[in-house]
Amino acid sequence: MREALAQHENLEMPFERGRTLLACGQVLRRHNERLTNRQIAERAYISLKTVEASLSRAYHKLGIQSRAQLAPAMLEREQGDQIHR
Repeated sequence: MREALAQHENLEMPFERGRTLLACGQVLRRHNERLTNRQIAERAYISLKTVEASLSRAYHKLGIQSRAQLAPAMLEREQGDQIHR
């Protein structure tokens, strides 16, 4: 029983995943405005931890290590996506 509950608690509900994706999109758009993490959090009405987690996921997904690498990596990925359309 405990194992089943533990597995259930670790599942991300679809609406939570949607909220996470929305927050991540807001973070990345505001990052391009050269805002600090705190400014992004305030303007997007999300927590600072959510901003940090969103950026961390983006860094990992793009294979980068720093904030300075994010915009060029996103541009490169976007250009690659357009080529494959």
